[in-house]
Amino acid sequence: MIKKFLVVALFIMLVIFDAFTYAHTVQKEIADNVIRLHVIANSDNLDDQELKLKVRDAVLIYMKEKDYATRNVAYNSLENSLDEIELIAKKTIKENGYNYTVTVELGEFDFPKKDYNKFSFPSGKYTAVKIKIGEAIGQNWWCVMYPSLCLNDDTTEGVTQLQNTLSRESFSIISNNCEIKFKIIDWFN
Repeated sequence: MIKKFLVVALFIMLVIFDAFTYAHTVQKEIADNVIRLHVIANSDNLDDQELKLKVRDAVLIYMKEKDYATRNVAYNSLENSLDEIELIAKKTIKENGYNYTVTVELGEFDFPKKDYNKFSFPSGKYTAVKIKIGEAIGQNWWCVMYPSLCLNDDTTEGVTQLQNTLSRESFSIISNNCEIKFKIIDWFN
């Protein structure tokens, strides 16, 4: 009886370990192939939320001029553009009658599960450009900057680029084609 219990317990532990490993591997592949944009408002005040969207729009206009052939090219370009992005955000804030500070950083940040039009990205650590406005305690906005899903959600360019950078299985999972696998990945992350 004890032997059966140990065998069942070992089997369950192996299944959990495999699920954890699978979840981590898939989330890491996705994270290693995208760069996100994250804009955090000063507060939840309606005016601050509107300002956040104006900053987002100004930065996206600037980003639309860039051509990122690969994630490495995107990362290097963004790393060299942080001061410019900060200036754009500060200018937008000032033009709208505010005097908030702005912090712009490129790094690894935790993100919750996020649904975009056709895609669901599991929670986990992702590389992102984070723009913090003022106290940065308000609701935030984010998208996938590379491949350019937040710049091209109405075209197939960003989707095609994403499909070409991810394995077929990972792309299928975030495309909402494998809901059970997505739930496993999100739960273990």
